Amino acid sequence: MKTTVPAWNYCSLGGAIRVKIDNGRDLQRLGELDEKYWTVLSCPVADLEFNKETLRLIDSDNDGKIRVGEMVGAARWLCSVIKDKDSIFKGESELGLDNIDRSCGQGQRLYDSARQILHNLGKDSDRISVADASDSIAIFKGTLLNGDGVIVPASCDDPEAAAAVTDCMAAIGSAPDRSGEQGVTADMIEAFYAACADYDAWLAMSEAEKDRIFPFGADTAAAYDAVTAVRDKIDDYFTRCRLLAYDKDVAAAVSVPVSAMSDVASCPIAHPRESGLLPLDGINPFWQDAFDSLMKFVSLPKSSKGLDEAGWAGVLARFVPYTQWLGSKKGAQVEGLGAERVRAILKADRKQYLLDLVEKDGRVCGALFARGDCPAYVAAGAVVLATGGFGGLFSRTLTMPDVLGTAAAVALRHGARLINVEFIQIMPGLVEPVRGVVFNERTFRYARVEGLDAPGAAELLDERGGHGPFTPSPPDRA
Repeated sequence: MKTTVPAWNYCSLGGAIRVKIDNGRDLQRLGELDEKYWTVLSCPVADLEFNKETLRLIDSDNDGKIRVGEMVGAARWLCSVIKDKDSIFKGESELGLDNIDRSCGQGQRLYDSARQILHNLGKDSDRISVADASDSIAIFKGTLLNGDGVIVPASCDDPEAAAAVTDCMAAIGSAPDRSGEQGVTADMIEAFYAACADYDAWLAMSEAEKDRIFPFGADTAAAYDAVTAVRDKIDDYFTRCRLLAYDKDVAAAVSVPVSAMSDVASCPIAHPRESGLLPLDGINPFWQDAFDSLMKFVSLPKSSKGLDEAGWAGVLARFVPYTQWLGSKKGAQVEGLGAERVRAILKADRKQYLLDLVEKDGRVCGALFARGDCPAYVAAGAVVLATGGFGGLFSRTLTMPDVLGTAAAVALRHGARLINVEFIQIMPGLVEPVRGVVFNERTFRYARVEGLDAPGAAELLDERGGHGPFTPSPPDRA
């Protein structure tokens, strides 16, 4: 019996006759329409009055253009997950969950996703709207582990760990979580705990050598600030004194005249003298308070009338260990938390807990496969990548040249754990004069390996030739 193919419907559009697609039946057989009847064969993804995310999904090869094959693929996918194909043309902003075809994997996945979105939004409904599915912040709001590799304080069921996340964000920075909250990544956690350890070690150094590092005890920081405030002016003063002692004719040059009050600050801290003594009186008024703060920490003999250059050098020398300690500071990012809190964080030691939580949040939970023109998702508790190993890395190999362990490298870079990588299947074969001839595993017992003269080598090859490494059967002892 001859099958009758339904005719296409036509309409006039812009003065031209076009095929009219206005029902589910025609959409299902869009792939049968000869390309000569298509108005255009491709269009750009950008600058169209159409939802950009939808256009991006249709552009399956991500080349910035949508072509006939991609439109056909999108139509096939849509028809495969919707029961009532004609409902697609009604232009409704909501989709009834009972209209999703759950008989196929993609339909079940779509249904489960819709249910999860409605649950996350707190809606008890059998219909999902475009607005529901579009607001990713609302969808993930309140979700603790949502697969983005970012954890927020609320992700932790341990108060100390939650506090560490908060401190990490304050010290290192934060990253946006899909829930709309700010959180931290594994790299941030690593950097945070490294900074805490560095800062604690820096503090411990000062505690172990406090008498050497802090010459003025608890007042050392204030003393150092006082010295720093006038150091350049005092160094300048002694330089001018040396010039004056060298040549008295430069007296006018080393004494800066004051023609306005604004010039006072740039004048020497005191009038330079041939004796090179910085008097305790006669200090430049602009610098008097700073000089007085310095002298609180400088001890001079009662008979002394001032500070000479050697005495000044001695003052600076007392601060050398302190300045060296300051220059060796590490972990400054966490300094604002205070020493007590930093040490409490290290003592609680929630680093591995947080890293495990991030790994759990960003774990692999399945795989996405290409099934014809449509992707197919398979959920799984564990994923094994059987991608052919890396035999192509060896100069003498019977594998294809593109078997380079690329998939394993990609998996490792994304946090997967590689095990048993040293177990490489080997088999005897010819690489010349005829390449690609593989012998049975049992021929190992007849092989001779050059340079392998160790005791028991022959027995080892014979044992290896008894069975294959991946055989489902017991070892062949025949």
